Amino acid sequence: MKLFKKDKDKGDKSQREGARKTLENSAMAAAFAEAGEHEEARRILDAGALPCRKILVISAGTSFSDRVMDYAVKMAKRLNCPVMAANIYESSHGILDFLGDSNKQAFSQTAEENISSFRRLAQDNGIEFEHTVRFGDSDQVVDQIYKEQGGNISYVITEPDPELVDSSGESATIPVFGFANAMST
Repeated sequence: MKLFKKDKDKGDKSQREGARKTLENSAMAAAFAEAGEHEEARRILDAGALPCRKILVISAGTSFSDRVMDYAVKMAKRLNCPVMAANIYESSHGILDFLGDSNKQAFSQTAEENISSFRRLAQDNGIEFEHTVRFGDSDQVVDQIYKEQGGNISYVITEPDPELVDSSGESATIPVFGFANAMST
């Protein structure tokens, strides 16, 4: 029995090391891409044979700002990743239970009408694009999408906090979150 346990431990260690190396390569490639060194980022990605994962772009409303759309498409182009946009009607204190089907339908319809400029920008840049409309808590919706996509999401981009943008008087940095557990689902 000890022999099997020992082999299992080696396998677990090897998997952890592989996942760590993949995450390090992803972070390094993203840093080079952000610095404009696209060829070096591509070399790192190709050398590590990293799978192309999606960039999830979320909005807690029916539209996306031009800044976020531009940023997401440029990042996707540098990393050669598809984009998935999600309009999320954020639930708060059970308000979704109070929302009627007509309000949900209106939100969905408006989001579908507003997505055309994002879709066109992505297509004009050769980026694969998909869109979804969801209802619920943003964190739970992102987790649900991540699971539905089989863990095939590397980054989440969202709008800057409106309170920070208004109070600073300047453009706030666009938040980008990476999935640390991108290798396991």
